[in-house]
Order: sequence, then structure tokens, then C-alpha cells
Amino acid sequence: MRNQNGTMPQKAQNTLSGTGNGGGSIPSPDVARYILWEAVPNESLDNFLATNDVIGGNGGVFTVPPTANSNPALRMQSQEAANDFVEGAAQIWPDRRVTFKTACYAGYYTLPDFAGPAVTAALGIVDGGLADGCWFGFVKNAGADTLSNWIFNCSSGGVVTAVDTGIPVSPGAVPSNTSPIVNGHRYELEFTLENGVATALIDGEIAAVINTNIPTGVVLFPYLIIATSTTPAGNAYLTVEYVYVENATP
Repeated sequence: MRNQNGTMPQKAQNTLSGTGNGGGSIPSPDVARYILWEAVPNESLDNFLATNDVIGGNGGVFTVPPTANSNPALRMQSQEAANDFVEGAAQIWPDRRVTFKTACYAGYYTLPDFAGPAVTAALGIVDGGLADGCWFGFVKNAGADTLSNWIFNCSSGGVVTAVDTGIPVSPGAVPSNTSPIVNGHRYELEFTLENGVATALIDGEIAAVINTNIPTGVVLFPYLIIATSTTPAGNAYLTVEYVYVENATP
């Protein structure tokens, strides 16, 4: 887990949610605007319930009910020569402090199929086409039956700085589209963007720091995607409990 310049990051002092309002509480409008997506089991639209946002997407998503060991979640699957994505409204200004948080699992349906085509995934705040933004991501190379490490990315004008966090993405088994993950790891992903520096945390520990190609002067939106460009279907899944974004008031 190294910074962009190759040095080792320091341990996080505290979590980054609720900054300016104490603890982890929702901020008041004079402190920051917030966006919250929460998965709702059995929702007829199979999508997140959004607060302060309007959500769009591209099919192939399923809701997963809670269990004793997991929360309700939205599941997205890599499709044949296509992608599953969920996006919000363009309303995040990166030149003011931004906090992004989510909790997710990676998964596979069957290992033989999982080892087929290449897969990419991203979770963060972007504009169209990832030309500007910050996001966590992972990839699966064609023919591989494992996923990459978590990669933290920032882009400006189509130029990307990517930092390998050294933290592997460990997928769990998905018995069916709406079944809980089996033996999957719940990742808590978080980053702040402030004063030209993006700081990423995974499970509460600083995993990467980026200070080049930081997005500026463009409005961003929350974005989740898992995609493949080949057939057959990749049988790779991204299961997300919630998305939270906080943008400081001017």
C-alpha cells in the first residue's frame, strides 16, 4: 500500500464521514450537501432508494435481502459484450471538499465461467466516460480466475493517475442473482478529495494518496459499473450496500 510517490502512507486518524458536523451524522445544508443511495430488498425497480439524487442505469441489477451477517444490497453483473451501471445526477463540485463512501462485495457465479472474459469495475464520482473523476476499481484479465488488487484512480481531462493499493479483491461465491455472497469479504471503501489531494481508505486504513490529475472545474456524479467487452457473460458480480457522497457548501 503505497502513495503515488512510492512512500508508505500513515494510518488514518479517524473516519471521514460527517466531517464538519460531528461523528457520522448527516450534515446540515449549511455545512455540506449529501447524497445517499441505499439498497431496498424486493424493490420493484431493483435499484437503490435515493436521497437528494435521481438515479439512472442499464438493467441487469438485482436486490439481495439482508441476513444475520449482511445488509440489503444491489447486485450488478458483467454482461455479454455490455455492462451494468448505476449513475446519479451531475451535482458534485470537486473543487470543494468531497467525501465518498460505499460498502461492497465482489463475487462470481461459477469459477469455470468466471475464468473466461476480461472484466472491469469502478465505484466513485465521475463525469462521462471516466475522463474526470476519482474512483476505486478492479480488473480481471481474460482467462484468469482471480481479481486484481483494488486500484485507486483520479483523472483530469482524460489523463489518469492509478495507484495499486496492494490490497487484493477477494471474490465470494454467488449461488443465485439474489442470494447472499458466500465467503465474500465486505469492503468499506472511502475517499476524500480536498485541496488537490485525493486520499483513499479501504476498511478504515489509508491505502493510497494521489495529488496529480485531480478533477477540477467539472461537475461529477456518483457512478458504479461492472463491464466486459467479450462473450460469453463474465459471471462476475459487484454487490453494493450503499453509496454516500458529501460535498462541502461554498
